[in-house]
Amino acid sequence: MGRWSPKAQAPKYMEAFQCVGAACPENCCTGWTVSVDKATYKRYREVTLQPLAEVLHRHVQRTQGGGDSYARIVMKPDGACPVLDEAGLCQIHSQLGPEALSRTCTDYPRQYSQDGDRLGVRATLSCPEAARLALTQADALDPIELTLPFTNASLVPLHARRGPPPSDADPVRRNGALLGQVIGVALRSPGLTAVEALVVLGLMLRRVARDCQGPEGSDVALAEAVEHYLSDEHLQRAPALIQALPVSKTLQLDLLLGTTQRFVRTEPVRPLFKQLLEQVGAGLGEGQGLDAMAARLAAVEREQFQPFEDRHPFVWKNLLLNEFAYAMFPKGGAADIERELMGIVVKFALIKLYACGLMAHRGADFSLDDVVRVTYVLSRAITHNRRFLPNLLQTLQDHDALRLDVMTQFVL
Repeated sequence: MGRWSPKAQAPKYMEAFQCVGAACPENCCTGWTVSVDKATYKRYREVTLQPLAEVLHRHVQRTQGGGDSYARIVMKPDGACPVLDEAGLCQIHSQLGPEALSRTCTDYPRQYSQDGDRLGVRATLSCPEAARLALTQADALDPIELTLPFTNASLVPLHARRGPPPSDADPVRRNGALLGQVIGVALRSPGLTAVEALVVLGLMLRRVARDCQGPEGSDVALAEAVEHYLSDEHLQRAPALIQALPVSKTLQLDLLLGTTQRFVRTEPVRPLFKQLLEQVGAGLGEGQGLDAMAARLAAVEREQFQPFEDRHPFVWKNLLLNEFAYAMFPKGGAADIERELMGIVVKFALIKLYACGLMAHRGADFSLDDVVRVTYVLSRAITHNRRFLPNLLQTLQDHDALRLDVMTQFVL
C-alpha cells in the first residue's frame, strides 16, 4: 500500500478477514470453475518451474470468453484444483507468489464496488471464514474505513458499480444509494427482529414499486413511503401486526424445501449441501407428510428459533445487512425493485428454514457454528450455481408467488 492507496467503506469483519487455507472446512479451490484472465494465462504459459509448469500447461485451458474468463483451470475428477499441494495449499501462491494468482483467486470472497464516488468492499458469505466473522460478532457489520491494497483507485477490480444519480425520471434509480442507507437503518432497528424488519421493508418497497413507477413517480412519493413505514409509530405497531398475519407452513415447505429437494434430484450439487439437506429433512420428519412437517417446523420456530434469536439478536440482521450491501440494492428502478428484493428474501428464507431444520436435528447442540455452516453451504449452492436461484425464482413465479405481497409466506 502506498501514498495513493484508495480507501473504501467496509463492514468491520473485513478488517480481520484472511484466508485460513487448508483449515477451511469448504475450500474454495474445490468444485468450482476458476476463471483466469488473459494476462495471468500468458504468465502461466511462461512458467518453467517443474512440476508446476506441467500442471499449469495441462490444466489451464483457453475458453471462448474474454476478460476474467479468458481461460479456466480444469479441475481434477474429484473436483479439487490441480495446483493444490498435499497440504491443500496453492502451489501458485507458494512458488510464484500471490501476485501470480488470477483475479478470481485473488479477489474471492471480496467484492469491490463503487457507489457514486465512494468505494466499498465486503465479502460473500459463501466463504466459511467470512461467514464466521460476519455472523458471530454483534458489531461485525458496523461500517469502518479500510485502505485497499492497490496503489491507486484505478487499479481496484470493481465487481459492482452504481454511478452518480442519473437525471432520468425514476425516483428509485435516482435515489438508489440513499434508499440503500435507509434499508440499513431499518434493519438495525432495535425494536424489530430481522424477520420483522424484512417484512416492514417489503411493505414499504411494495408501496414504492406501486407509487414510483411511470411519469407520476416522484421523490415525494418515495419520501412519503419511507416516512410512513419507518415512522416510530409504525415501527412500534409492526411486531403485533406481523404476528397476526396468516402464514401457511405447508406452503412454505413446499415452495422452499420441496423445490430444493427436486433440484437436487436433477442437478449436481456439492456433498455438504446434500448432507445438510438430509439433516434438515430428518429434523423436520421427512416422510411423515407435509402437514406433519409443517407442524414440526412451527414448533421448532416457537421453541428453538425464537429463543436462539433472543440470545443472538444480531445474527440474522448481520446476514441481511451483508446481503443487501453485497447486492447493492436497489440496482434498478421502481419496476425492478420487486424481483430484486424477492431474490434476497428467498435466499434469506432458505437459510432460515434450513437453520430451523438443523435445530430440530441437533437439538440443544445447535450453535452459532451451525448458523455459519447453513449460511455458507446454502450461499454456495445459491450464489455459485447459475441455475439454482433462477430456477427457484421461476418456480415461484409459476406459482404466482414472486410478489412482495406474499413474501411473508417465505420468512414468517
